Amino acid sequence: MRLLVFLVISLSLLPVYGYELPFPPEHNLRRLERLEFMLKPLSRLPVSHRETLPGQRESDPQILFEFIRDRSGDYAFLWIPHSARGFDPTQRGTWIFYFDGRVNSIKEVKIFLGEGPHTYMILRPELNVFRAEAFMEGERIASRVPVLIDLERLMSLSMRDLARVTAQQIDWPLFFLDDGNQGRLSREFAQSALEILGQGFPEQEDGALDERGVWRRIATGLTFQPGGFNCSGFAKWFVDALAYGVARRYLPLGERLLEKPLEIRGNAYTASLENNRDPYFGLDWTRALLRELRRLAEPSQEPGWTDFDITDYPWTRYVPNRGYPIEKLPAVARWLTATRPARLFLLSVSGDFRPTPTAPVLLQHRHVAVLLLWSEQGTMRHALFETDGTAARKTSISSLMTRFPNHFVHLVETPIVRGYRFPSLFEGVGRN
Repeated sequence: MRLLVFLVISLSLLPVYGYELPFPPEHNLRRLERLEFMLKPLSRLPVSHRETLPGQRESDPQILFEFIRDRSGDYAFLWIPHSARGFDPTQRGTWIFYFDGRVNSIKEVKIFLGEGPHTYMILRPELNVFRAEAFMEGERIASRVPVLIDLERLMSLSMRDLARVTAQQIDWPLFFLDDGNQGRLSREFAQSALEILGQGFPEQEDGALDERGVWRRIATGLTFQPGGFNCSGFAKWFVDALAYGVARRYLPLGERLLEKPLEIRGNAYTASLENNRDPYFGLDWTRALLRELRRLAEPSQEPGWTDFDITDYPWTRYVPNRGYPIEKLPAVARWLTATRPARLFLLSVSGDFRPTPTAPVLLQHRHVAVLLLWSEQGTMRHALFETDGTAARKTSISSLMTRFPNHFVHLVETPIVRGYRFPSLFEGVGRN
């Protein structure tokens, strides 16, 4: 009884967020209706059970309630909301209660909170409380959070109330995303690019548009046709769109974009390879693009090389001039969706690389990509643009991670401005 009184007091006193978070549809009342069934000892339960229940509200999806056993004798109750993926047990809003069949006691409760299997919460019993851990795209962001509640109340608790009693220790806006419609600009910017690119634009080994819309080689400045992007030129195309919004003109393909800030990155060995390997090109290029954009917006200011770096992700140490392990990118992206709406992110991917069998292995910034993030109905959405060996097109974070395992990704950011305009991909072909 004291536990229930504590919970009621907690729900009334704990602070709530300044806006209503977009929680998934609740099914706590449906769980309450099946509470007696779930609390039975294993000996009184059927071999298995499966039924589809209506949502709590008319607009809510159906709920699959399932009881299963495993060969060890342990058992579980699954509550799975229907979605576009059907009754996927990793679906956002799924609750799973795992029991130890030998002693009929709860082992853990797992609640899925994201768009896949790596974003979830686990509650485990410890003496008179449950202890919670929260994982965002595999990154543990909270641990040993006390939840002073008994099993019976937990089995019929709403997600909203669980979030309230843990609000001091868990940053719930990272799970139930709501950018206040600020991310709409990112979505529209991505859609504008897609309308021009279609299924993709031709890829070149070296290619970008200059300020007049002429196709040129980045390395030599020579014109060429037909047009096509390499990864660096493709990133410039996105920054050019913002440059037009800032100053009604595009960035020149000049020396400023090819500067090498040797004083802030590299060492004596990499300096000796600058001319034939250019190991920091992708890093220098992404930083230089945003420096030139800032110069257009604020001509009286001289931006620093690292002014745009994302270094403050809380759960993994930033490595200077390398960023974060690429396997952390889904978690970093989710955090950025919540904390940096309406931004354009440029990515530089680095790792050990050998261009020929006889060349030395060198840590090289070898690929550049563009990332846009926003939220819809509490979930993260993204568009990643890059050259992938076939075309300059929209791909995905998972595609990038698959092609560059054991790499790092460095991110720089800039606000998306209204009034942007992407350079034409066709008017400048063949023009001198």
